[in-house]
Amino acid sequence: MLPTETTLPADLRPTSLVPQVMRRIREKGLLSTIRRMSFLANELYWERRLGIDTADCIPREFLSEDPASIGYDPIGYRQLALALHHADLTAPTGTFIDYGCGQGRVLARASVLPFERIMGVELSSKLCDDANANIDRLSRRTTCKTIQVINENAKEFVVPDDTKNIFLFNPFTGHLLEGVVEQIRLSLERQPRDLTILYILPPKAVDIFSRQAWMNKTFQHAWSGLKLHVHHSLPSIL
Repeated sequence: MLPTETTLPADLRPTSLVPQVMRRIREKGLLSTIRRMSFLANELYWERRLGIDTADCIPREFLSEDPASIGYDPIGYRQLALALHHADLTAPTGTFIDYGCGQGRVLARASVLPFERIMGVELSSKLCDDANANIDRLSRRTTCKTIQVINENAKEFVVPDDTKNIFLFNPFTGHLLEGVVEQIRLSLERQPRDLTILYILPPKAVDIFSRQAWMNKTFQHAWSGLKLHVHHSLPSIL
């Protein structure tokens, strides 16, 4: 299994890291190596601060037979922080949902914000077990104490009508994504309200929420290899 952007080195001892750093300097250059080390230091900081372990990378074939599913590869903490900066934190903050929550990184990071309830929806039982274990280990530096992991097909998950923020880091495509969009629409139809959707995709992927007349894109930001789309609901159109 190949390492990805957020994969932390298994051996963090200087005797192991120094040769890796020197090899990267030779192959990628000093500036690229400094940026990479800064990124990994931030990853390690948040993993240790929260007391969790979410840096794995698991291909889709180990988790689901559905080709609409996507393997587990967590978003970097820096990108996550920028995305969460656009969450609606006006009281009451209601429920925050992370679709395809994996090992619970987003749930843990969101827990330091004043959400009333945080929910992760995940199809893989293995990843749900990992997420629950991480939640159990969460440090006490959290604000939200009500965190749930729901082991369910995302397109069948009924969106709570107090949901104010939804996060998606490219969790799935096709029929799964279409089903989730419909569940969100039904929730807004039952209870018209302000809803913020934080959707992160590869740059060339289609943003399905931009096609919904009841959503309005208010912000987007591109990193190398990712793009954040921020949408807000237009309940009056439903």
